Amino acid sequence: HGPVVADATLAAAGAAIEEFEAAARLAIVLRGLPARRLSAEERAALARRFPACPAGRNRRRPRMLDRAARR
Repeated sequence: HGPVVADATLAAAGAAIEEFEAAARLAIVLRGLPARRLSAEERAALARRFPACPAGRNRRRPRMLDRAARR
C-alpha cells in the first residue's frame, strides 16, 4: 500500500509522488521540531540553483487535499 497521486501526465504524477515522499520524510525527521519557512530570497536562490523546480510551482494545493477539504 502507498499513496496514490494523479496529474495531467505520468511525468507530473511522478514528480508529485517524489514531492510527497520528500515532505513525508521531512515530517518524520523533524518529529514536531520547530521549523521555519524559507524567505522569498531563499526560495529565489533555490530556484536559481535548481531551475527545473521554479519557486512557486507548488503553491497550488494537490487535488487530493482539495477533495478531502470538501468532505
